[in-house]
Amino acid sequence: EDDFLALPHSSEKLELVDGEVVVTPGPTWHHQTLAAGLYDTLRAWTRTVGPPWVVRFGPLDLRLAPGRIVQPDLLLLREPPPL
Repeated sequence: EDDFLALPHSSEKLELVDGEVVVTPGPTWHHQTLAAGLYDTLRAWTRTVGPPWVVRFGPLDLRLAPGRIVQPDLLLLREPPPL
């Protein structure tokens, strides 16, 4: 995991799955259109309900478990993570 986090920044989407580095393909036009629409919907909802809900978009590393770091397209979080 430390080796993965120490990798230089890449234009490719890299994830760590069960300790193995996985390169995922770039999103398609259709995928980006759907993700943007979902982001807009979730963002409007978070503005309606207010804190502690926030929505974020990738790329950003999300550690799900030891040896598993993924880059989701969107995140809906109940509370902002600690800085």
